[in-house]
Amino acid sequence: MENNKNKYENSEITITFSPRKCIHSANCVKELSEVFRTSVIPWINLEGSTTEKIKSQIKRCPSGALSYCSKSRNKSA
Repeated sequence: MENNKNKYENSEITITFSPRKCIHSANCVKELSEVFRTSVIPWINLEGSTTEKIKSQIKRCPSGALSYCSKSRNKSA
């Protein structure tokens, strides 16, 4: 069975997006549009903001479709 997850990473963080969980509230796009972009592929640009701002935005995802794992400390959210 396919998990339909998308991963995006840089040297500090790995972001996982689960499209089947997404309820399309667009909070990520509205609040951090320099990272979460609907009109560009790949739609997540980790160079668009600081890792801390990205983590904070992911924590506000109402569906849990976005999650992250910090590489430096092996912490997940």
